[in-house]
Amino acid sequence: MRSAPPDLRAAAAAEAAATGGARRLRTAELLQLIEQVARLADADVSALVVIRAGRSDRVEALAQQPTAAAAMREISNRISGALRIEDRFALVSHDEIWILLPSLTSASVATLAAARLRDVLAAPIRLESGSGPVQSVRMRPAVGALLFGSDPGDLLELVRQADATARRASRAEDRILVENAEQRMGSADRAVFEAALREALHANELDLMLQPKVELRSGRVASAEALIRWTRPDGSVVGGDVVAATCNEAGLIDALTHFVVRGALRARARLAQRGIEVSIAINLDAATIEDPRFPDLVEQASETWGVSPRHLVFEITESSLVNNEDRALEFMGRLRELGSELSIDDFGTGYSSLAYLRRFPLSELKIDKLFVRNMVNEPNDQRIVRSLIALCRSFELRCVAEGIEDDATRSLLVSLGCDIGQGFLFSRPIASDRFGDWVRDYDAARGTVERELLIAS
Repeated sequence: MRSAPPDLRAAAAAEAAATGGARRLRTAELLQLIEQVARLADADVSALVVIRAGRSDRVEALAQQPTAAAAMREISNRISGALRIEDRFALVSHDEIWILLPSLTSASVATLAAARLRDVLAAPIRLESGSGPVQSVRMRPAVGALLFGSDPGDLLELVRQADATARRASRAEDRILVENAEQRMGSADRAVFEAALREALHANELDLMLQPKVELRSGRVASAEALIRWTRPDGSVVGGDVVAATCNEAGLIDALTHFVVRGALRARARLAQRGIEVSIAINLDAATIEDPRFPDLVEQASETWGVSPRHLVFEITESSLVNNEDRALEFMGRLRELGSELSIDDFGTGYSSLAYLRRFPLSELKIDKLFVRNMVNEPNDQRIVRSLIALCRSFELRCVAEGIEDDATRSLLVSLGCDIGQGFLFSRPIASDRFGDWVRDYDAARGTVERELLIAS
């Protein structure tokens, strides 16, 4: 995923300076902006969010009273405070809000944003009306987010689908639903796709990829992140986000997670045989955190492959923690007892709460690529990264920066004290059975450079 387009981010920053936050738009303006964002090549993943507020007050009866306007102002202020500067929103009616979240890094960021919006709107609004009694307006918001890419198709259809997502969100237990517009397909096509994925998963035909994570000061490969790709018989490649989302819908997420864990342990065992000592990071879905059997699976699989669980790092998105912190705390505690480390993924997206940093047994924090990729030329991004690195130091967490694509960014991160780097500067994801060869070649090239620098000095 790419960061927000520079022209959009610059415009957003200028508007934020004038308005103090995300800009409120008229509905027509929001539709025009959706079309503009959809046409930008960098806007790989954006989201159209529809919130059904579920207000308890009778706005029709209050329409001529100052309290009605005050309620709308409070709602507007809460939404603006929960969004990034590049986000936009429109109050379509007293009970419906549309929001555009451009250039997200993943579906999990949209889930995190939806959870924050739900929470800030759920708090009661207290309204005083002159000599009258204090009135309390309560909301039971349902938040639907529809993800779309650079080719969303018919905008009216996109809006219709987003509205339908919000309706389905009102029936969800946590009143949040994130769906992908690019995965819209007829029931017959979806059934064929799911069946093919199910068959590929059970036949171990998915590809386990490893992307290196490098110590920025020493240049040593410290660990690798396990990623999934699916190459279909026709040669088309399906990305990990789509595979995970489909597995979630088809009830296959447990099987997918087990496949990744076994593959990561197998890869770690083979690397150790070659004298390559690295940890393997595995992304966990929110559904996995709800599964109390998962730590036992990790322990059993580790024994099978002769690999200590301490060589595993489990990356958990912030959105996975927002719905049931107590259960997540117990789950993470069991993994820590096995010796595994825990990492917060995609940190700093602008929808975050710092509360869990002091509550959960974390070892690592990953700074989102949204801020890393442009930090050399974007002073605001640089300030954010600097603050997040300082935050890591305060909580004694290892700091990982994602999205490093050039040496200038790497050098700046070193000067700021970042520990680990990940990105295309070092390597794209590599097939797990070729990762050992890549590490050997990388170490040999690094040794040559170090010797040349020593001679030159």
